[in-house]
Amino acid sequence: MSDVTSVVLEVRPLPDEDVDELAASTRMLSVELRESEVDSVGPLPAARAPEHAKGLGECLGWLLVDLPANVGALAALSQALIGWAGRTRRVIELTVDGDTLKITSASSAQADLALHAFLERHGAG
Repeated sequence: MSDVTSVVLEVRPLPDEDVDELAASTRMLSVELRESEVDSVGPLPAARAPEHAKGLGECLGWLLVDLPANVGALAALSQALIGWAGRTRRVIELTVDGDTLKITSASSAQADLALHAFLERHGAG
């Protein structure tokens, strides 16, 4: 088993948002995540991008995050993303091993259950 988990994040654009605004928001998230306990965070390389995201040298709005493959790291990242989404009113899609969780600013019992199920599937529940 690897000691690192790679997570792909997509910061979803807001309606009528231009590419500069999306890039700035993605940079803000990247800076905030670097201050947490992740191993690394950076733009998602085009070679790792899903088919619908290709076309730019690096994928605008997408990040690749490597974090320790331990029980709490994915849960801590998820909580950090929930906080950021709440403060910025953004939607973030978090993908691990092809399994995607949509994180929004809305907090609900259903969202909590979805997060818990996602973390259970990836050994962090």
